[in-house]
Amino acid sequence: MVVDQNSYLYLRNNIYYFSRRIPLDMESRYISKRIVKSLKTRSKRVALRSSNHICFQLEAYWSSIRVETITHGLVSAPVAKVTPPGCGYDLLDAKDYYMKLKGKDRGHVFERTVERNTSYLIEAIGNRDLDEYTSSDGGVFRDFLVTKGLAISSIKRVFSSLKPIILLMIQEYGLAASNPLSKTYMPTNHLKDTRQPIPLPTIRNIQSLCLGINDDLRWIVAMVRDTGVRLAEACGLERSFS
Repeated sequence: MVVDQNSYLYLRNNIYYFSRRIPLDMESRYISKRIVKSLKTRSKRVALRSSNHICFQLEAYWSSIRVETITHGLVSAPVAKVTPPGCGYDLLDAKDYYMKLKGKDRGHVFERTVERNTSYLIEAIGNRDLDEYTSSDGGVFRDFLVTKGLAISSIKRVFSSLKPIILLMIQEYGLAASNPLSKTYMPTNHLKDTRQPIPLPTIRNIQSLCLGINDDLRWIVAMVRDTGVRLAEACGLERSFS
């Protein structure tokens, strides 16, 4: 979640991160188009102070390079400008653009899911230009999620959440990039446990307890037990004594 565009901060898993795009004239000196660094603090006040300090050091460093470039041009022949590689948009750009277009009025659960899954992807394969990723990165990301203990069904949901984020950026800006998650193989989970039914003695015990206590909460439990409706459906029913 972006905290403040002017502070270059965003919040991920309750930890503040510094994130700032590199100026165009400095891009050739970096591998990525954005600097992303964990500030390792949950305090916004501390994060703002650290962000300001980083920005001051970066501006001083970039200014010294610009001055050196200007003075070098005065005493030597001009050097041909080399266009840095890359499409200019990374995963964080894709996430921000996706939330701008499709995140409005979707609720905090939608935003939290996008933030969490994007952070997983960046942790696994890094935040790079979209055209620098290959299909092998999808396999790396899949294996990363497996090591975190996610089931194949959960991994498929993570991929389903992330694929449209990258695809939207590629299509909207006409980027010469491919979606690294589009053709990742998902193995069949043969070890998936089969959900077992509740034993009959347990059900009968629940029945007797519901009859003994006989209040509104037990009515809901009994209704779920007897009809098989979902808990939310049972809680949403209107009570009537007619």
